[in-house]
Amino acid sequence: MKKKRSILALLLVFSLVLASVALSGCKPDDDDVDEDYVVPEEDLSPAFANEALRFSGSFTVMTELDRSEGQAWNIVDLVEENNLGDSAIKEAVATRNNLIRRNFGVKIARATSQNIGEDSLQAVNSGDDSYDAFMLSITNGLNLACGGGLLDFSMCDYIDLNQDWWDQGITESLLLAGGAYIAVGDLLTVDKDGTWCVLFNKDNLSEMNRGLTDTKLYQMVKDGIGQAGGWTLEYLMTQAQAHSTTEFDSNKNIWATDYQGSGKYGIFTQKEVATVFLQSAGYTPTVVDNSLAGVKANMDSNAFGDAVDMVWQNFGQRTNTEWFLDLDTVVGNDPVDGWQNIARGGFMANKATFFICHVGTINLIRDMKSDFGILPIPKLFESQTEYGNTIQYGNGHCYVVPDRAGDSLDEKSTYILEAMAYYSSQEYGGETSLNYAYYDIVLRGKASRDDDSWEMLDLIFDTRVYDFACALDIKNVNNVIRESVCELDYRWSSKRDSFLDGFDDAIAEALKGLTNPDT
Repeated sequence: MKKKRSILALLLVFSLVLASVALSGCKPDDDDVDEDYVVPEEDLSPAFANEALRFSGSFTVMTELDRSEGQAWNIVDLVEENNLGDSAIKEAVATRNNLIRRNFGVKIARATSQNIGEDSLQAVNSGDDSYDAFMLSITNGLNLACGGGLLDFSMCDYIDLNQDWWDQGITESLLLAGGAYIAVGDLLTVDKDGTWCVLFNKDNLSEMNRGLTDTKLYQMVKDGIGQAGGWTLEYLMTQAQAHSTTEFDSNKNIWATDYQGSGKYGIFTQKEVATVFLQSAGYTPTVVDNSLAGVKANMDSNAFGDAVDMVWQNFGQRTNTEWFLDLDTVVGNDPVDGWQNIARGGFMANKATFFICHVGTINLIRDMKSDFGILPIPKLFESQTEYGNTIQYGNGHCYVVPDRAGDSLDEKSTYILEAMAYYSSQEYGGETSLNYAYYDIVLRGKASRDDDSWEMLDLIFDTRVYDFACALDIKNVNNVIRESVCELDYRWSSKRDSFLDGFDDAIAEALKGLTNPDT
């Protein structure tokens, strides 16, 4: 497991912090860049082979348009201008970008789009060289990749996805036709915001007085690292039921709950977590190998069926209380008010002991009076030896680069992306880095600020599982899984055969741009 707050990173702080802080206040114009400046060796990523290249102009990234300050998916990790993020994020971004400006002569710039899926596709198909890279949702990134219009990072000289500042999990899981077309790493924070986790209310644990503490929960997670047992879905459900006081209505579908406002729930959750628990256990609708022939369905395997059954059994248990609240149901037609007031507001008001949500939620409940902690998604089976976490593909972001004419354009894009990831990492910048600033903000305030919670974030981000079919929702797979495990009657057995019919053909259709690039 990668230790973000490593001894090596902390030792580097003392040698780098003065130079980095000094640069953070320096924003050179084009005329201020010294073409003869000698880049320090420690400022060069290992992928550069000690070669400091000089470029000119801007490095322009197209992104989505930010929405509001209360939105978890804003792009706060690219440029300092109009940055809606925390002051520490702004400073870390400025420090990184000024290093790139000084060392390599390029200014990081952002172009926004209100319809980035269509606009990025049009730019790629038209050969528009205005953009050096796109920061897209993983779903949009995969759509572009499958169309055959993206650069293969694994073939580039100046980017090394095996380095610790890149997420090797996404490379391994979404390697298509032997190519890596999507990059996620320490240069991003939006992918972390879109990652699933479990929050727990410490005040509720204390008030219920059932012997469960944050120390016990953290230790349980640690006990399961690398071996069977530990923090499991069954244990979470047992505790959620024990911490519920909301009156149960036997006439309602267990997922068709109403927000009563009285009593307390064990869990706030939503139907999407059905796929979350499956993927986090390593059970995914597709298996992706290093060739297109290896992209195939595994939903017909006995293991996958057992995993679906296990999720259903846990959520289908009846108790004398209404022990979890389905947020999809109660949010209804007003998602902004629903998520703010019912989901996040209800957790802040101590209406639930556990909250299965995204890490980005933490920054949106910063004013919560009660203390809370963070845990990874639990194991589905006690026999698992590793934890897994997954991401919401429509909100979690990645970098992609269009496959353009001219090696110099590809060289610039991959070189600067590697530099951005390297400078954003704790391996380079220690406590002045973007990655450290992000961790520090997540753990600030009411969230625990101790080695346990830092280690939980490491575990969450370092064990992510990605799935091709769920990311593109091939054959409406996400809804099929939700419907299978979120009803009173077990539906997977009746849906399985009809769903699997044509699943491989649907995968092939999605990949046809890679198999037939000329089309």
